[in-house]
Amino acid sequence: LSMDSGIVSGTLENGMDYFVQRNTNPENRIQLRLVVNAGSLMEEDDQLGVAHLVEHMAFNGSENFSKNEIIEFFESTGMAFGHDLNAYTSFEQTVYMLEIPADNPEFLEKAMLILKDWASGLTFVQEELDKERGVVTEEWRLSNENLNGRISNAEYPALLGGSLFAERLPIGKMDIIQNIDRKRVVDFYEKWYRPDLMSVIVVGDISSEEVEKAIINTMGEIPATTEPLEMPDNSFTKDEKSLLIFKDKEQPYTIVSIYDFSPAFPLITQADYKEQLTNQILLYILNNRIQELVQSDNPPFIDGAAISQKLLNSNYLNGLLFACYDNQIESGIKVLLDEVARIQTFGVTDSEVERMRQSILASLHDDSKNESYYLVEILTDYCITGTIPLSPAAEEAVVELVVKSITTEDVSKAAKNVIANRGVFLEVRGNENAVFPSEETLMDIWENYKNDEITAYEDTSAD
Repeated sequence: LSMDSGIVSGTLENGMDYFVQRNTNPENRIQLRLVVNAGSLMEEDDQLGVAHLVEHMAFNGSENFSKNEIIEFFESTGMAFGHDLNAYTSFEQTVYMLEIPADNPEFLEKAMLILKDWASGLTFVQEELDKERGVVTEEWRLSNENLNGRISNAEYPALLGGSLFAERLPIGKMDIIQNIDRKRVVDFYEKWYRPDLMSVIVVGDISSEEVEKAIINTMGEIPATTEPLEMPDNSFTKDEKSLLIFKDKEQPYTIVSIYDFSPAFPLITQADYKEQLTNQILLYILNNRIQELVQSDNPPFIDGAAISQKLLNSNYLNGLLFACYDNQIESGIKVLLDEVARIQTFGVTDSEVERMRQSILASLHDDSKNESYYLVEILTDYCITGTIPLSPAAEEAVVELVVKSITTEDVSKAAKNVIANRGVFLEVRGNENAVFPSEETLMDIWENYKNDEITAYEDTSAD
């Protein structure tokens, strides 16, 4: 597949990549991104949380903007901090985001200077650093007071246990954040914020030629880093089964989930799209079958779903889950395992595949994909994963072509690899007063339950 021809791209002498795309939807708006291919995975043992702290410090003083001047300038353009000016830190990347009006050339000039300072000019004034320790600690505290935060704090180490990821959660360790020496913070910044690990993206109501010149003139001033760099091991596999029982006073109902991992890969060829869409159709079918059970006369659980989400750059997390009453946990797991066995043994039906195919084709055209915010996210993903940034029209054409080529046999074959061997992670989550089966009982059902009377699925759904 070929990159959208409307994208102007190149690599500066210092190794930094850049991507520029003119798009007037919406008018008078410019989206800018600085993508740094370094995150919490790159920290050393005494730096846990520093990648995230550096991101915070990007708004607290640099060579050309002291203290809060970046925020003050930005708000003077009529934009809002948090919505139009923001950043995030993940395991393997840190991304800075700007949106500015396009009607004042000075705004773009200053925005480029901000990107340059983020990339190479942070000052880490001791007073500001000490203040930001408290901000990060409060962020950590609030996440622990929030149900979703507590769930994540329990799930991530359990899901990723045994890997470097489990030891490098982006929020870090608060004792380190509170006490780490300024030098060790600067060490991380100087080591990992290097041009050959960075990309600049500008999309919006612009002249591509003028913006390209501005990038070359501004970002090209950053000196190249020639020191060899050893990247941390970002591979992840989970072979051993593990169980997590999570109880919380704010968890309103019981949820049981069975998870498995599958490789994530960049979409570079039509064959890549076919593999991804085949898996998508399979999950849609599994989801529909689970919903049929929910809507039956005697449902085995209250609700259920089949899901897939990218957890790491290299891995998808696939899950089958259901919400239930406490006395449905054991029987619900058996029903879920029956559905996995049914689809892996007998595959899917022609009618199910055709229905999913038509559903994808019917929803193919999406006007929001022509907006600058979508286009800049596509380019950001390219910088992180390598997925080719197609134009919206080209993506529609590829998806239409590929979806029509997917057969029932393709989907049935894919079923063998989703939730393979009943998955690798079982989670039972509920209220602190919930009564759950013992860990031994849950593991025994998950590993040993077998139903010799499973029959093929019969599709009785109306067209």
